Order: sequence, then structure tokens, then C-alpha cells
Amino acid sequence: MQYETRYVHKIAPNDKDVGPTVDIDPAALTSKTKLAAALRNQKVLSRGDSIDTFRIENDRIVVFPKASIWHSIILHLPGTAALPPKKTGPDTYQHFTYKPPMGSGASMQRFRSTSPVTWQDARDRLIAAGVIDPKRQGWFLSVAKSDYIDKLAKALP
Repeated sequence: MQYETRYVHKIAPNDKDVGPTVDIDPAALTSKTKLAAALRNQKVLSRGDSIDTFRIENDRIVVFPKASIWHSIILHLPGTAALPPKKTGPDTYQHFTYKPPMGSGASMQRFRSTSPVTWQDARDRLIAAGVIDPKRQGWFLSVAKSDYIDKLAKALP
């Protein structure tokens, strides 16, 4: 079957990272080893890459690769959406936790905003303030309540 490919990045998930249209034999969907081989053959995965897990949904296959910058790779039928049209979470947030790259020696930092802002706006403000170095890989900006500690939070620049 023919599928369109979208890559979902770990840091800023969206469906704008477009990959090639691929032809996946239904027999490849019987195991993650077979699917990984088919995706490597179609140049969706690099040589040596493997799959942690995958799931089959109505009109798409969601693949979770191992040791990758990609959170997931979505294979969807032509004419269908790669990601669901509605967000499941809010569009704006007031609490953010910056997690520096592992091994950088930097500490996590918490920030609060007096008014709700988008994730992208918070990221851009932290980049402008020098908190985030956009050239470094491996940092995260979390909006998860479990990462945030109010008494450690500073004002969002």
C-alpha cells in the first residue's frame, strides 16, 4: 500500500516534516523487525535504525524509532491527515520547565508567565534571554505539571 510519510520531532511536534511516499507490503506489518526492514528499504529509516514499537490505526501507522531525533514517524494514506486535526491539550501555558542537554552540567530551570503564552513564544523568549542555546541539541522545554515546582520558578523573560 502507498503511504505518505511525516516525521514528528521530539522537541517541537508538528506534521510539517515530510518524507517520501512509500510502498509498504502488508506482510511487513506483522512484526517490528519486518516493518523496520521495509522502512530502511524505502529510505524512511537510516541503515542500522530500528523500531522500538509501532501501532496501526484506522488510516495510519505510527512508528516509534529507537535512538532517534524523531518522536515518531507517521505513515498515512494519501488524502488523510498525519496528525489528528484537534489538539488534545491547551494552546497556551503559564508554567515552563527548561531541561538542558544531558551532560551539559546545566540545571533545570522553571519559569512562570503572568499571562498564558504559547510554547513557541516561551521558547523564543528563553532563546532571546540566553537561557536556551538553539544550536545545542538535546534540550527540552516541558509544560508537564510534574516537572514544574512553583517555589523554584522565575519570571519568564
